[in-house]
Amino acid sequence: MERNLDQGGDNQGRLDQGSCCWHSSLATTISRSLACTSLLLFPWVVEAGPPEEVPSFRRLPLPTSQSKASEAKITPLPLTPPANLPSAASSTPQREPSQRSESNSDLRPSPMAPMAEEIAPRNPVRPSQGIRRPQGNDPNISNDLQRQVLLEAARNAVALGDLKVAAERFATLLKNYPHDLEGRLEYAGILLRLDRKQEAIANYRQVLKLDPRNTQASLTLADLLIGEHQLDEANALLANQLQLEPNNVSVALRSASVHLQMGQRAAAMETLHHSVLKNQLSNADRISAAKVLRELNDPAAAFQMLEPLIHHQTLGHDGLMLALRCQASLGNFDAVQQLAAQNVADKPDNIGTMVELSRELLDEDDSLPALLILEAITAQVQPDSEVLTLLARARVAQYQLPLAQQMIEEFGQMIPERERILLWGEILQRSGNYLEAISDFEQILLQEPNNRRAVYGKAQVLQALGQYDAAEATLRCYAQAFPQELGPRFRLAQLLTDQQHLDQAEFIYQEIIAEEPGVVFAYRALLRLLIRQQRYDEAAALIDQLQRTRPFEPLLMSTVRIEQGLLLVKLGQAIEAMELLRNHEPASRTMLPDGFLVMYQAACFIGEPSQIAAAKASLLGCCGQSLELSVRMSDEALAQCLDSLAACILEQASQMSSSQISIAVRLADAYAAGSCMPDLCRAAEIYRSVIALSPTNARARLGLARVLLKMDQPVESAAVYARLDQDMPTFVTARREYARVTYAVDGRRAGDAVYSALLRDAPSAGAAMSIQPAHVGPALTLSARQPDPMDVTSAISLERQAKSWKDWRPSQAICDYQSLIAVEPANEDAYFDLGQQYVRKQRTCAAMNTYKELLYVNPCNQPARIALSGISRSTKPRGTFDFLFFGQSGRNGLANINRVSLEWGAEIPLGDADQFLRFDYAHLIYDPKTTDAVLGNSFGAGIHQRFWDDFRYFAEMDVRVFDDGFSPRPVFNTGVSVDTWYDGQFEIGGFLENVAENSESIAQDIYMGGGRLAGSMMPTSWWTVQSRYRFSGYSDHNFRHDLFLHNRVQLMKAPHELNLLADYDFLSFDEGSIFGPGPGIAGTVHPYFAPSGFSQVSLGLEYKLHLSQYDFEGAPQRWVSLEYRGQWDSQGQFYNIGRVRGYCDIYGRLAAGAETSLTRSAVYNNDVAYAYLILWFP
Repeated sequence: MERNLDQGGDNQGRLDQGSCCWHSSLATTISRSLACTSLLLFPWVVEAGPPEEVPSFRRLPLPTSQSKASEAKITPLPLTPPANLPSAASSTPQREPSQRSESNSDLRPSPMAPMAEEIAPRNPVRPSQGIRRPQGNDPNISNDLQRQVLLEAARNAVALGDLKVAAERFATLLKNYPHDLEGRLEYAGILLRLDRKQEAIANYRQVLKLDPRNTQASLTLADLLIGEHQLDEANALLANQLQLEPNNVSVALRSASVHLQMGQRAAAMETLHHSVLKNQLSNADRISAAKVLRELNDPAAAFQMLEPLIHHQTLGHDGLMLALRCQASLGNFDAVQQLAAQNVADKPDNIGTMVELSRELLDEDDSLPALLILEAITAQVQPDSEVLTLLARARVAQYQLPLAQQMIEEFGQMIPERERILLWGEILQRSGNYLEAISDFEQILLQEPNNRRAVYGKAQVLQALGQYDAAEATLRCYAQAFPQELGPRFRLAQLLTDQQHLDQAEFIYQEIIAEEPGVVFAYRALLRLLIRQQRYDEAAALIDQLQRTRPFEPLLMSTVRIEQGLLLVKLGQAIEAMELLRNHEPASRTMLPDGFLVMYQAACFIGEPSQIAAAKASLLGCCGQSLELSVRMSDEALAQCLDSLAACILEQASQMSSSQISIAVRLADAYAAGSCMPDLCRAAEIYRSVIALSPTNARARLGLARVLLKMDQPVESAAVYARLDQDMPTFVTARREYARVTYAVDGRRAGDAVYSALLRDAPSAGAAMSIQPAHVGPALTLSARQPDPMDVTSAISLERQAKSWKDWRPSQAICDYQSLIAVEPANEDAYFDLGQQYVRKQRTCAAMNTYKELLYVNPCNQPARIALSGISRSTKPRGTFDFLFFGQSGRNGLANINRVSLEWGAEIPLGDADQFLRFDYAHLIYDPKTTDAVLGNSFGAGIHQRFWDDFRYFAEMDVRVFDDGFSPRPVFNTGVSVDTWYDGQFEIGGFLENVAENSESIAQDIYMGGGRLAGSMMPTSWWTVQSRYRFSGYSDHNFRHDLFLHNRVQLMKAPHELNLLADYDFLSFDEGSIFGPGPGIAGTVHPYFAPSGFSQVSLGLEYKLHLSQYDFEGAPQRWVSLEYRGQWDSQGQFYNIGRVRGYCDIYGRLAAGAETSLTRSAVYNNDVAYAYLILWFP
């Protein structure tokens, strides 16, 4: 048989390259070698001879035309690579076992397999030519006959199947004739068959030194170097060969494959265009070129390359799989189904190929084309066990759960038991029956610790149950065991993103991109991560870089364009986003839903109803293709806070699926994400219907508890949580929420008891599954770079401790919440409570930053958005108006005046709520009742500022001018306060003010000034104590001491707040009032109430009704307070005191408050009316 070195020749010819021309004249060659041996008595004959003499009856007969049949039987093994080496006939990459099939592996560059071959000389020896002189000028070669004897002896050993002896003889030949090209080529082929690759590589390098233009030697050496990951040398070798033969398709395809492996995607595309696509291609070359195009994210061009093969029905195994994959990547699902049906009908042998492809697609989470292929198979042939199993699995992945359940029940005997358990676990997990699902997954993992589907399912259930550390450990362990798989790492990155370990997630995405630059989903995930963190500049830079360097990859460019539209929406450039996407046709129909979702967001931002309706209709049309797509897009909509859109998508899916539980519970989640009461009621109704059908549905029961809490039914919600706590002790998420609700409803002691029980039962990180390590590839670098996650028990303990300090010791609570967030960056409750504690400490800016971080974690957190809006008002300029009426009578005429103040003010913030500048003007009216009213004007300014964190100073001064009575003078109030370690407050200050108690004090122009000490603290979480001592000196040479103590004990919490009030007031003057001789108080010395050793004690109740939906700091407030106190003084008098207060936030920018109080007794009456307005400016 003559060797064929033609590039366009058939594949078998390439497999035979490297074998020698003696195949057609074996007997002649052997006879010649024996004759030569008898003539040449060289010592090497003894050393390199065969281990035993070949008997004469084993000699091969001379080939004749009549002996073809016998020749076929005794033809020696060809010099082709062993079975574990790829064939040169095809550049199709070897497939990995099905259990290693990788999620999204269809987007990974799968380099062309090495095509290592044994290469013959470029000018083969034909039988008619006789012995040819060796190539090269070797001075050691004395005659051709000696060399030929050595060569034929080695070939004879090959013919007898003794490759080791053949290798020794070839080595002897090359030792004597190192420049023998023919012998070195055959020797390299023998070394390959003996799996001595490094020696083979060295020999091929020697061949190329002797003959640099030997194409096949270059190709084989390049294939071996690729297999050994010596890509730089292989690339240089192929580049040099491509310069010599620019139209050599085999060289160009290998070169493009090497460029892909090296991440040089532009060079790969350039090589294809210059040296492949413009040439006439064989069928095998078309398939190889299509693979490279698909790896370059151009499935349309790849399918176009395969169309002639489809037309002539010459696709073959690899071509059919590739064509179906291309159509699936393009989203042409009708074409997928049609092509599959056609090949099943025309070539039933293709069923195995399509079953194999369906399994790979399911492993890659591409279930819709897999379902269509399997349905095409079952429509024309009787399905076997494997097809039925895969079909049920595809229907589960597509959320056709009733059909899958029916298949399991009807064909249970044909589906293996392991698959049935896995399918039931996946059905239960999608339906929300988490405990039953995890039981099935763990049952599988006991038998197969490395079962990927069970690992994924268990991790998802653990995350839903709140056992985040166990879920992370499960995925991380599997990813370390199988570092070559992308799926586990991508799922781990998604879990870390959900838990706000964003730096670790970003590291994984970048690691995937570095290893596999063609994986589109990794770029999309990385861009979404950057946009989520509001790192808009970095996202824009990455988009620009991809558009500049890789414009030839349509799938990547379409994805980048959609993400660019989302970025523009987030930047407030919605019109530009609409223009960017309006006329864009993505490279795959699978991208249309994502594009329409971005257009819907842009239309909502613009506020154009027609555009909103059009985008919504288009999106719903896309989602009508499959239930799985509806679920995915509804999740995307909820992530973007588009709860009404998500509800519309799921309503449509519910009609498509006959209201199956998995869709119904998601529909309820969508309604529960809203804030209007009809949607919340609808969600509660759906949850109850699901629970009636499936009482153990954990997702529905948790959803019902949450929605009842949002409906302001905390008692009913706590009851649902209590039943969950009893029935599902491993449901950590539900139990933690139950503890929080108990804290809010039943108080600190009851909540602490729930936390204690939870800590006893909480699983630890050690409960995670153990994966049997597979010794494949390097260890995952994540484990070395990232710290081990803290177990959930530690997080629960920190949360319990923080809750115990909340609203009581805010400084300690802040420290604990910060520690908790460091452990659980996705703990929304921790962020919210931390913001509330900052507000209690008057750290407004810190509170705002905390709520902003919470909105990074969950942009749809409505309470956080409300709190941020309300708190941020205190950092904006505001205007105020105050009206005050104060009237008193009694004390023998010493307390007899009506005072009216009308005040306008403006406050300019300097930072937190307690840091501002104030300017005001007040008009004063003092009516002593016995004389004419005195009018005055007050012009004031003040500053409140903090220093050294816990210290605050304030200074307020008013200049008051009256038309009569008081002289013009400044009055002031100043002081310094400090927050103590136990969250108390201590203040020291001074003051100066006029004494306007009656007509005589005004006429005598009496004023007083002095100093004060004040403090406040909370001995317990329900008891507040305030105190104040003042020492005052009067301008009429009198001195005053007064001490005031106030106690407030909370008996009931909001919304029906009830407080017990207890006060003590001590008042004493050095000199008492001395009445004058005239009538009334004219001429009185010390004309004001100046008792000595006078004290008062009061006891009362305050009822405060909260009318607003939320009662946390920053939320719009509406409340009414009713208060009554009974008071006794040291002179035996009793006082009735009543007070009514109210407050209302109006439209966010305006607030109004009012208060009135009455005091009635036999010796003293007092009336107070106070009203105010606050207007915040933008």
